[in-house]
Amino acid sequence: MKLYKTIIEATIEAARTCSEWKLTNGDATYNVEEIEEIAGIYDVASPNVSEATYYCVFPDGEIDVVNTETKIYSPIFIPSNQSQPSIPESITSESPSDDQIRFCTNCGSPVTPDALFCDNCGTRVR
Repeated sequence: MKLYKTIIEATIEAARTCSEWKLTNGDATYNVEEIEEIAGIYDVASPNVSEATYYCVFPDGEIDVVNTETKIYSPIFIPSNQSQPSIPESITSESPSDDQIRFCTNCGSPVTPDALFCDNCGTRVR
């Protein structure tokens, strides 16, 4: 997962692994040019995002806005073949209980509660 200060930077990175997205609240699909156009308009309309606000890109091309202080992720664009966002809306920095699903901080993949390493990328998760 990579972080960017503008959504246009995030969409350029996401286009390396994905070619078609949909908004999390709709079914219409958008290609690279359309997503970059939407992102450019958004960046111009919302230039004053907080110091703790970033846009993150997951390995599958999903783009979320994240507040690094509150650890709240809000999916914006998901790959068109994906039905749900990669991560839950909120991730806390505290250790999860045994019944909670955790996600790799490197690639965003779900990891089992007892895992020490991510099955997808090998990053240590505990």
